[in-house]
Amino acid sequence: MSKARNIADLLDANGDVALSNLDNVPPSNDASALTTGTLPAARLPGSGVDASSLTTGTLPIDRIANAAITGSKLSAVQNWSVTSSTGASATWRRYAIGNDLFLWRLYMDSIHAGSYINMPSGSGLNAWIADYIVYAEAHRFRRHTWHASEKFNGFTGFNYVANGSTVEMDRFNHSLGNTDAKFHAIMITRGQ
Repeated sequence: MSKARNIADLLDANGDVALSNLDNVPPSNDASALTTGTLPAARLPGSGVDASSLTTGTLPIDRIANAAITGSKLSAVQNWSVTSSTGASATWRRYAIGNDLFLWRLYMDSIHAGSYINMPSGSGLNAWIADYIVYAEAHRFRRHTWHASEKFNGFTGFNYVANGSTVEMDRFNHSLGNTDAKFHAIMITRGQ
């Protein structure tokens, strides 16, 4: 059979390739045939793409609905129990505030806290070094009504101890004494 006859057998009466002769080409409505390129937005369903289909990339903030991120998706508050120089128990609470920054807060009611509070330590924390500290302060609020407006920033620095070639911090020091007061210690840290 001649090549001209073979070609003629592929075509229909209108000169188009007959559909029956396209058995090795997937139909144009088979999405599995699309392995490259970008679909125009008009070709996507009006209801959008299901979130389970998104496996890479970052959504711009304006594409996230208000109050859409809740519960386990938010950074949990973490707690570390410590003691003061007088043996009073307290808890450092850590809050993630973004960009590898953390807010640490320690609160004691009726502190009798002496001159220092131990730094948080244990699971998930490295030894404290100066590189981690961005900001620190301490406040005392007296409980008595005639001192209701009194407050005092009494943070006096950290206690440093040598550990080989590293200098570590093991205590958050203050000059607020043992008064019957509400006590707040605050640190902003980077990295832990």
